Amino acid sequence: MQPIAVSIGTVSYAAAAAAFLFLFVLLVTSWRGRLQGILLAVASLGTFIWAAALAYLDSNPDTIILSAAMLEIARNAVWFVFLMVLLGYSQKAVKPFQYAAIGIAFICAAAVVAAWYSGGITSERSETVDILS
Repeated sequence: MQPIAVSIGTVSYAAAAAAFLFLFVLLVTSWRGRLQGILLAVASLGTFIWAAALAYLDSNPDTIILSAAMLEIARNAVWFVFLMVLLGYSQKAVKPFQYAAIGIAFICAAAVVAAWYSGGITSERSETVDILS
């Protein structure tokens, strides 16, 4: 019987997915109706989806889906929203945070456009280099 080869990336992303799914369930079941709580739950869910997709992609190298760059951008955007809301609640002047949120939205949109035009979003997977062989 041959051992099953599993990469460290698959195990790491799967562990992150399990941890963020647990955090999401914990946050949703103990949510008290505050905006910060639901935004943290959404950010945790986004990170779970990102980690689960990357674990799947790492374990199935022949799978063809859109680039992980889009998942990275979406995950980062959700966390930026959570952090901006959290910072906005701790400050009296909310207007600067609204401008910062608009700036972050433009940066995320620019990252999507850059990923699209740089070939980061294709239906083909790039070949990875196996450092152990």
